[in-house]
Amino acid sequence: MHLDLAVAPRRAAEAAFFDDGAGEGDDGIPRVRLEDISELALAQLSVVLTGGYEPRAVLDADHPDDIVSEADSRFVKALAALDGAGRDALLQRWRAALDHMGALPAEPTRPATALAVLHELAGLAAQHRHALLYTQHIDGEDPDLTAD
Repeated sequence: MHLDLAVAPRRAAEAAFFDDGAGEGDDGIPRVRLEDISELALAQLSVVLTGGYEPRAVLDADHPDDIVSEADSRFVKALAALDGAGRDALLQRWRAALDHMGALPAEPTRPATALAVLHELAGLAAQHRHALLYTQHIDGEDPDLTAD
């Protein structure tokens, strides 16, 4: 499983994830893939940081891999505002919450790497006044939901 993330205006959500015409980075949309991090882990990070999580559907689709959500703006602002000590403390609380849920990735550096990337993307989103958009992909999921 992984999350694909992008910083872009909501109206550019489809282009951020599904347009094949532009090469990576040619359209100015920052994109990142976080391996072994789920939407649930992202939501848990937000709960630890802000006390809640209210994503907003930007694109809805028949297949789960084609759904694009916008991260809670309170979460993005709070994450962007963190300093180094705040990130370190948040990382410890997030790891504990993931461990309690049984969702701590097997690779011990994944949460730290994910938090660093999310902090950077949140900063870009705040700076450009864009949304932090994401879509979740679950490995091994059957892409044809209508198959018998």
